[in-house]
Amino acid sequence: MARAILISFIVIDGQKEENMPLPTDIPSLVKLLKDGSDVAKQEAAVSVLGTLAAQSNEQGTTIVSAGALKPLVALLTSGAQRIREKAAALLSTLALDGAQRSAHIASAGALQPLVALLKEGSGGAKVAAAVALVALAASEMLASQIAKAGAIPPLVQMMKEGTDCEQECAVLALIHFSRQSVERCSLMENAGALEPLLTLLKEGTAIAKEHAAPLIGNLAAGSEQRIMQIVKGGGIPPLVKLLREGSEIAKESTSATLANIASAGKEFCALIVDAGALKPLIKLLSEGSENAKVYVSDFLGRLALHSHESGLLIIDAGALQPLVTLLKEGPEAAKLLTASVLGNLAVWSEMLVSQIAKAGAIPPLVKLLKAGSDEGKERAAAALGSIARSHGQCTQIASAVALEPLVKLLKDGSANAKGYASGALANLAAHAELSPQIVTLGALPLFVKLLKEGSESVKQYTLFALEQLSSNSRVQILNAGALQPLVTLLRTGPESLKKRAARVLRNLAAGGEEIRSRIVEAGVPVKLLMEDFPSASVNVRAVSVFSLLVTSS
Repeated sequence: MARAILISFIVIDGQKEENMPLPTDIPSLVKLLKDGSDVAKQEAAVSVLGTLAAQSNEQGTTIVSAGALKPLVALLTSGAQRIREKAAALLSTLALDGAQRSAHIASAGALQPLVALLKEGSGGAKVAAAVALVALAASEMLASQIAKAGAIPPLVQMMKEGTDCEQECAVLALIHFSRQSVERCSLMENAGALEPLLTLLKEGTAIAKEHAAPLIGNLAAGSEQRIMQIVKGGGIPPLVKLLREGSEIAKESTSATLANIASAGKEFCALIVDAGALKPLIKLLSEGSENAKVYVSDFLGRLALHSHESGLLIIDAGALQPLVTLLKEGPEAAKLLTASVLGNLAVWSEMLVSQIAKAGAIPPLVKLLKAGSDEGKERAAAALGSIARSHGQCTQIASAVALEPLVKLLKDGSANAKGYASGALANLAAHAELSPQIVTLGALPLFVKLLKEGSESVKQYTLFALEQLSSNSRVQILNAGALQPLVTLLRTGPESLKKRAARVLRNLAAGGEEIRSRIVEAGVPVKLLMEDFPSASVNVRAVSVFSLLVTSS
């Protein structure tokens, strides 16, 4: 696809001029490139070689092997304007054959003369030079060299003042240079790219509009300042229009751009929704390309983070069923993002959780938990943890056989996965029927290990899990070795962990004299246990536990 788009910009006239006999073999044609005594034959030779190179990569290889690169580069600076244009066009065709060919062209000294053509060449020469530089920029090393050679300012100028064809080509070139490069995006911003780019998005040709959308997205990525400029410049409404009316490729790139703009926060998500983007975005979940589905899921995940109202908008727009379908059948990247969308929605209310469960999300989330990638398991655990906050869904999660893979994540998962698995198991453990199953599956020793070795956030989740389990599994928790790490956290942990550890110890202390004795022998500071509860808010159970501890001590 990229090759076809680039070739569409290259204009090569391969017809021989009348009464001008030319050799038909490539080595002889290349020899004519070096002979400056007959400019007409030289120009005709470039045209014929250009036609041959466009026919196949094999012809291009033969042309390069015959020694064409250095004379072609020389023609970029010493030939007449028409020859320069055709030499640049031929180099652009040759450059499309991959990294090795591009490296040879760069080694022949083509970069600086091509950049010079962007500044001083004819319209056709500028287009040909831009296409050649785009093809060469497929190599990140060469893209950096081209930018350092000064290509970006003249490309921005070409986008601003060129013909329709020149503008289309300039935007395409800038798309390639903007990919995954903060430095080059800054160069474009400094060269004043945003204003003419937004003008093209609103008023340019259909092709220019379609090229403008991904360039805006690349410039928006990671830069709230540029996102503000895009929004203030009126960029969102024409993007939404392109989302509704553009080609499939335009819809895909526009959905990515809107996701990048949404990354700046709640205000920007709201502007996108207010411009009418939600329904056409959700339509892409069912009808768009695989990439579009990924980008829309990314956007919905960001939107779902912000409020219960945002969650209602997503559900009312009909997103749940296509999201669940995507979770079952979509590409891996879409499954990951969809799990995050559902998890973000679930944190807001029982009603949203109920809708998610009714849509059939729990079984595919459990499947992702069992058989997904490491990141997939992590995100599935997080989503199931959010859903498990609704007591009514815990049994359904357990029925989908989620407990065992969650416990397995405690042992084998990443640090984040262990934290999310702990949180999910904590919420599930609040269900009296599930608590014994979690203990039987061997979660307690793993929780104890996480208390000793986990990050602060993982310890927080783990303490919450133990708090839920400590009402019915006190002896098992102590026998798993939890007492000493709990005491350590109570004495020396951060404030948030101290309070949670105190709650676990209080629950354990309510289990009888023998357990209280063990807690006291471990050196539990009773005053620290009591500090978390101001006298006005002490509940009856807490008071009885404190009094028993004081008596035992």
